[in-house]
Amino acid sequence: MSCSFLGFAVFCNKTFLGASIRAPLEAALCQPRFVCSLRDSSQSRLSRREFALLLSLTASSYVVPRGALSENIQSAYDIVARKNGEPFPLAAYRNKLTLFVNVATYCALTPQYEGLVALHDEYQPRGFEIVASPCDQFGHQEPGSNDEICAFAKKQFGAKFLLLDKLNVNDAPGGVAPLYKFLKDTSPEGTGQRVSWNFEKFLVGVNGNVLRRYKPGILPEDIETDIKWALEHPGEPLPPKKKPSLGVS
Repeated sequence: MSCSFLGFAVFCNKTFLGASIRAPLEAALCQPRFVCSLRDSSQSRLSRREFALLLSLTASSYVVPRGALSENIQSAYDIVARKNGEPFPLAAYRNKLTLFVNVATYCALTPQYEGLVALHDEYQPRGFEIVASPCDQFGHQEPGSNDEICAFAKKQFGAKFLLLDKLNVNDAPGGVAPLYKFLKDTSPEGTGQRVSWNFEKFLVGVNGNVLRRYKPGILPEDIETDIKWALEHPGEPLPPKKKPSLGVS
């Protein structure tokens, strides 16, 4: 086994695993027989068993199973997403008011891009950002490559906000993205519920906590009041939603 792989394994062990698993696995990694080549027949059986354990635990660090979230993630801005195939720390948006939205190119709601662009243009100078997450889980309406998706958003709508690499917002064989695991599990409304469709939105405050969750049919302009209030009251929860009036005195 190469030293580079062993170093990577130790990194994943320390970064992603809980203490109850980390200690015994770390001890196993440090055993001379684990570092030695698997070609040594006198040790191959035990080494292969340890190697299989390492692979299963290391692989689990790349997806978030249901009900699991790293103890190191305390806010949305602690999460590392992906952009252009590379890690993209969302810490770049710390101390910003950020709207997270899952997008799709071929959806009846795709024209919402226009409202998102208008919000971004209006409020970015005041500390507001948008992070869009292309997702192909709803009706296969986001089939393109990451480059194609970004080109479409820029050409058709003039989008200047961040579009992450395509991800899963709900449970799937490839795993749900840690970002959306966090957003769903910490949302004041619909805690833990699946994202229902394209263009569902999460407004995240400057401290990285979810302030409010909006269903896909809620237009960007309909949440402008919340954005203005949150910018004027950073770090505070949004006031309760007003119940619709029935017009009865």
